[in-house]
Amino acid sequence: MRTLRILPRVFAAVGVLMLFVMSWVNSRERRFVAGAARASGTVVDLEYSRSSDGGAYYPVIRFVTAAGTTVTFQSHVGSSPPSHKVGDVLDVLYDPAAPQGARTTGFFALYLGSFVTGLFALIFGGIGGVWIAIQRRAAAFAEEVRRTGRRIEAKVVEIERRTNIRVGSRHPYRVVAQWQDPATQVVQVFRSANIWFDPTEYVGETVGVFVDRDEPRRHLVDLDFLPKAGD
Repeated sequence: MRTLRILPRVFAAVGVLMLFVMSWVNSRERRFVAGAARASGTVVDLEYSRSSDGGAYYPVIRFVTAAGTTVTFQSHVGSSPPSHKVGDVLDVLYDPAAPQGARTTGFFALYLGSFVTGLFALIFGGIGGVWIAIQRRAAAFAEEVRRTGRRIEAKVVEIERRTNIRVGSRHPYRVVAQWQDPATQVVQVFRSANIWFDPTEYVGETVGVFVDRDEPRRHLVDLDFLPKAGD
């Protein structure tokens, strides 16, 4: 399925993009802190904002700039229960040219933007990177076992539809086969990789399986006879 080949690269690309965004946002935050003036502010109200996860209380803070201007602003960091009460005195940082954009001095108040974008970079980049690594490892194993493994013919016992996996509205299938080792009489069961269409009409009574000579559980069901799946 072409989508599953592209998707991990999309995740990785989004992770890299978010890393650049985080760097840009963090540089703006650090410039603000470096050039900000400091003042003492007083919590004059708690503004409740409802959201899908229940809502939070945002402190409304009033302070006086060095130029004597009284400024009232609402913090963009809220919590439930509220982390402050009316009358609390908080340190405030503000740009003298635009004091309305003031912030309190807590970590999240100052660096929330870079924290959130960095978290997205970690999540998307991590998922994409691990997914790509798994794909490459699987491809390397397939190449190795085809070259060095033992090829056997196993009896097809089932075309299994994997209803526990879904991409969009589609569930994959896989070929289940078994083979009895003539030397040990042990029955080995083999399962193919996911197939994104019903392969029943193309599968015969047996299917080729490449088996690791040292570890039979490491195997690859040969699906090269199947037509290529469309998206």
